[in-house]
Amino acid sequence: MAYTYRINALDTQRWLILSPTTYVANVTRERQAVKIPGRDGEIMVGRSTVTPRALTLTLLPGPTASDDADAVIDDLTALLSMESVIVQRVTPTSTREAVAEVTGHSWDGMSAPGTYTPVTVSLSLPGVYWRDTTATTAALVAGSTALDVGSAPVTDAVIRFALDAANPILTDTQTGTGISVAYDAVATDYIYVDCGQLQAWKSASSGQWTRPASSTAWLDALVSYPGPGPLRMTPAVTESGGVLSRRATLTSSHPASVRFKKAWW
Repeated sequence: MAYTYRINALDTQRWLILSPTTYVANVTRERQAVKIPGRDGEIMVGRSTVTPRALTLTLLPGPTASDDADAVIDDLTALLSMESVIVQRVTPTSTREAVAEVTGHSWDGMSAPGTYTPVTVSLSLPGVYWRDTTATTAALVAGSTALDVGSAPVTDAVIRFALDAANPILTDTQTGTGISVAYDAVATDYIYVDCGQLQAWKSASSGQWTRPASSTAWLDALVSYPGPGPLRMTPAVTESGGVLSRRATLTSSHPASVRFKKAWW
């Protein structure tokens, strides 16, 4: 599959990619376990977590219209000196992005002004997963709903519970994670919950997907979650008739809507 990268929306093909690492960046998991004296093996404590992933690009600066090699190198160096960047992975069928930190870059064999030489760029993806560039909004019934969330967990969804929802609760069936708000909404209020920030607010508007500036609408102190942790919409792979599918199953106490960007390995 042909693919390329953009850094802060700038097409890196102006700096030819010689050798990215892997199309799917390597994954390292951290786990906690305890040993019981006299007992074989270990007992897992909690769930394992994925550490930030690393991506390495080797770029070869190329000529501009003015054929000024030093200017091309200066442009790239300035870009890589930014504290935080957005990296996009582009294929013929999709564009996915991740917040990244440039952890280092090195010029390979720079020996004289005005020469083109490869640069190796090391990036860290603190959020681990690639994300869609646009959000998906899906309806949830009171009960169970199966959703396509991509191939990786989504931890920062925003939930909008229906008008007049009393003490709403939403859980992910596979992980047992969830979110709840100890608030008995009136008939004119929607309850919103940002699962990534653990913030909640009320609004008469069905489109108030970000927290309003007025603290009178905030419900943060009323947000809680079960023992396994805040809502983590995690796809399960199932098979039916020889066909595999990936879906997260959510169970809601009330009708609701969820807005999120799909997550990908």
